[in-house]
Amino acid sequence: MAQENNKYKQLVESARSMPWTYDIKTARFTYVGPQSVEMLGYDPDEWLAENFWADHMHPEDREWAIAYCATEVAQGQDHEFEYRLLTKDGSTVWVHDVVNVMQGEDGPVQLQGFMFDVTERKHVEQALNILAEIQVSDDIEKFYETCVKEMAQAYEAKFAFIGLFANEKRSSIQTQMVWVEKTFVDNFIYELEGTPCADILDLKMEIVANDAMKKYPDDRLLTDMGVESYYGSPLTTAAGEIIGLVSVMDVKPMQVAHWSKPILGLFSQRIAAETERYQANQRLQKNNLELEQRVSERTADLIAANEAANSANNAKSEFLSRMSHELRTPLNVIIGYSHIASRLSDNEGVNKHLDEINIASKHLLDLIKDVMDLSRIETGDMQVELTKVNLKEVIETAKKFLSKDAKKSGVAMSLFDCQEDVFVLADNLRLKEVMLNLLSNAIKYNHKDGKVDIQCHYLEAGKVRIEVIDTGKGLDKIQMENMFEPFSRLGAEFTDVEGTGVGLVIAKSLIEHMNGSLTVNSTPKKGSCFAITLPCYVEEKEALLAYER
Repeated sequence: MAQENNKYKQLVESARSMPWTYDIKTARFTYVGPQSVEMLGYDPDEWLAENFWADHMHPEDREWAIAYCATEVAQGQDHEFEYRLLTKDGSTVWVHDVVNVMQGEDGPVQLQGFMFDVTERKHVEQALNILAEIQVSDDIEKFYETCVKEMAQAYEAKFAFIGLFANEKRSSIQTQMVWVEKTFVDNFIYELEGTPCADILDLKMEIVANDAMKKYPDDRLLTDMGVESYYGSPLTTAAGEIIGLVSVMDVKPMQVAHWSKPILGLFSQRIAAETERYQANQRLQKNNLELEQRVSERTADLIAANEAANSANNAKSEFLSRMSHELRTPLNVIIGYSHIASRLSDNEGVNKHLDEINIASKHLLDLIKDVMDLSRIETGDMQVELTKVNLKEVIETAKKFLSKDAKKSGVAMSLFDCQEDVFVLADNLRLKEVMLNLLSNAIKYNHKDGKVDIQCHYLEAGKVRIEVIDTGKGLDKIQMENMFEPFSRLGAEFTDVEGTGVGLVIAKSLIEHMNGSLTVNSTPKKGSCFAITLPCYVEEKEALLAYER
């Protein structure tokens, strides 16, 4: 029987957990296994002192752990729980305690159980919790500090660091954060050749449990630090690019359990993701700053250019206004005297020359007027006064004014087919100017026995469309594209037809100032159709009702 008890005792004392028995009445351990030396540094006999368990409990756990155990024991319940005990050297060990309650005649009399050292597991759990809960801001250094500290604690390692490639050749590493014996130290650069880090970056999860200095004799850093064990993992981006590594090292052999081994890989994944995000944000901020600078510079250039353009426009307007006055005065004198001279002279030859002078002077006067109007358009000084305008009267006036030119050119103008008055919202004087321009062009660029037809149509949305249709030679696609370019005469400059090439530009701008549009549709050798669209005039009362509806 004694032999069997000895075999049982040997089996229990060879287990990796610490067996114990405890007398409830005396509040003393009656037996503690030899594993207590490895677990806490105390000999088994030292555990037999009164209140040893309570006196060596971690201060933060003492009150609740004793209360919990007393409650379970009073109810006769077997139980298990985890708490911290203080070792002989003052460090802390996490214990998973499994307790069986032994009953006597009057209730619980003895406790027995096993204590398991779960310190490494607790460190790993703590690291995982921190890794999951850590909040990352733009301060990447704080994130790195937390990570290296928790990596070192999870593996009970003396050293831990995060490193990124220091150059494009990827031949060296620049540390981002270094942990040495419970503190942070300055970063540094080191060459990779002949180091365990080089193996890490060859897509290996490297574990050198011991003899690290012997396995990597060319790594002076390991020798200087006295590193005996090494564990590292590469930093890999979402696209699969390796950008650096993380590692933990110690001056003693490192014991890496099967459940703690993946922790470093999890840290490396999180660190790689946050590093990639941070670097992307840095590039974005840099690009935004450069863009802001370019926009600021461009804005300053545009302001300067706009000021220069305004200054030039003002100078041009002032010059044109002055020159217009200086030119119009002698031209009017020339026109007046040539007209008087033609009435006083009976010489047919002289009168013919006077007529030529009169015609040329009027053409030059029209040119000055067109240039002034074009200048006002360019500078935004063109003014229109929108009022109720009788469209029929405007067209009839324009036709009457150009009837002699039409007759002289052999071009027939149709009667305006609107039988009733049509009222539009426009500038009366400017609308007459536009109609004169369109009808004049329809006559000038027509042929003998040609026709000019004027039509009027009501459109939806309260608008009127006026069409000037001629039977002239028409325009091709390129000519129509350049139709509204200033001083573009579309080939007419090589004919004897007079013109400045700005009339249509002015007409289009005037119509647009009246909230209308001017368009053209033309077919070579068949003629052209210039169409004006203007809003109908609405009485103020009707307009107000329409607005309220």
